[in-house]
Amino acid sequence: MMVIDRPGRLLSAGLLVALLAGCGGSGSADRSASSRSNSIAPTTTAAASVDSSTRECPAAPGEMAMRTSADGAEYRFRIIPSASPDGDRAVDSIVVRRGCRTVQALAPGESSLLPDETVPRLSMVDVDFDGHGDLRLLAYQGMANSTSEYWRFNPQAGRFEPLGAFDTFEPDSARRELVTHNRGGHAGLIWASGRHRYEGGKIVTVREEAQDWSDEAEGYVRIVRERRSGRMVETARDTLTREEAERAAEAG
Repeated sequence: MMVIDRPGRLLSAGLLVALLAGCGGSGSADRSASSRSNSIAPTTTAAASVDSSTRECPAAPGEMAMRTSADGAEYRFRIIPSASPDGDRAVDSIVVRRGCRTVQALAPGESSLLPDETVPRLSMVDVDFDGHGDLRLLAYQGMANSTSEYWRFNPQAGRFEPLGAFDTFEPDSARRELVTHNRGGHAGLIWASGRHRYEGGKIVTVREEAQDWSDEAEGYVRIVRERRSGRMVETARDTLTREEAERAAEAG
């Protein structure tokens, strides 16, 4: 049996069983898109109850157990592979359980890493600096760069809300910003970096800097853009020779 859960997307009977099966067979699942209704109760479970639920329904094979905070509820995550994985969609969904109950089925976008890869795929990182871990799925891993998809944990709703895919973030807690860096060719002299923040329910770029080779300028052109009054504007531009670009790279 095949079921359509949104235009052009099919769920197999096996996946439906995986989504609806909790420990003991209870629970319900839904997609994580923000337009869906919020069916899970706020996270108010006492620590003793959470521990009891964990003992009653231990993590199943293939599940990863993580907490959003030291004293928060434990969530279990299981990656469901695509029925016919291709080059850019290896993961069909991520099933989320809390105790014995399946509470969400997150729908990732593009991902080139298969669920059985030895590289750790799921982790927690606090992207909005609210003290609660947010879910990260490593979607692509290259020699120098990686891409990850993120879901913010809403502590009031007890749900993970989609933020999108980005160059993998490195949190800067002092500035409450998320740093990205993408290394290109020319031995790393072609690159792009950015600083981002969680604002108004989404990730916004506050500063971006990029350097690329220009045949016309016969050098490396570096451009800086910053967010001013809600839009990105160019604030600096210069051209470097290869020697200057190499010295700048060595200086960090």
